[in-house]
Amino acid sequence: MWQVSSGAWDKYSANKGAYLTLLETFQSQESPSLRRIDKDLARTFPGHLFFDSEQGRAKLRRVLVAYSWYNSSVGYCQSLNFVAGVLLLFMEEEECFWMLQTIADNIACEYYTPGMVGLHVDLRLVDTLLQRMAPQLYSYLQQIDADISMITMKWLLTLGIGCFPTELALRILDIVFVEGIFGLLRVILALFIENSAVLMQLTDGSEMLKVMDAAAQSAFDVEHVITVRISLLSHIIVLYTNCLYLTLAALTIIICMHMYMFRMNSLKSHLVIESL
Repeated sequence: MWQVSSGAWDKYSANKGAYLTLLETFQSQESPSLRRIDKDLARTFPGHLFFDSEQGRAKLRRVLVAYSWYNSSVGYCQSLNFVAGVLLLFMEEEECFWMLQTIADNIACEYYTPGMVGLHVDLRLVDTLLQRMAPQLYSYLQQIDADISMITMKWLLTLGIGCFPTELALRILDIVFVEGIFGLLRVILALFIENSAVLMQLTDGSEMLKVMDAAAQSAFDVEHVITVRISLLSHIIVLYTNCLYLTLAALTIIICMHMYMFRMNSLKSHLVIESL
């Protein structure tokens, strides 16, 4: 279902065998990202039977190395190991590769590139939405110098993998592959709003990271989190329609940026495949 809802299945079906060809083409060369990939392999779900095995690490390594050749503008970025790792638990290598490509190049577009333009755009979007939807909480966090991007950056880069209980993390992936990254933004907003009472008792902004990390790790009531997330949708729509959190011009710029990044990554993908 993930492959179909995300659009990765179409890429996989249209390019069967391209993954193996990619590995064979560059087998005599060392990826510039190889050292960083190897360094993170041991940090990927330590204690998990699959990733502690030689076979599991080899599969994850091949997927990450193949993607580093496929999209050299990204190469490898920390967090991709966790994303690819979870995918490998549910699908074969080649399917995992195209899912990873879809996530990094289309869904979380420009999250993993050196400039991380797409990530910074969405961090700003979370900040602005929280300011409009929970003004008292936002104002208080500003007063104690709490930087919400310190925690939201990790959640966005990993798509919640390793940050939330497994059941919630998998539900988040279900949402993201259907709705796009905005589905995850609503989960993040829900967590901040649900924990506003605790957050507004803090006296030091640095404590916010610990509080929200603990809140994420203990979010075992999946249905409640999802319900709160859904309830936020109507509020977000109102904010869009009344332009309370962004001017129409700014919103247009963000949409155009996402469309431009999507098209550029799609073009690069076609060029790489055609060169094999």
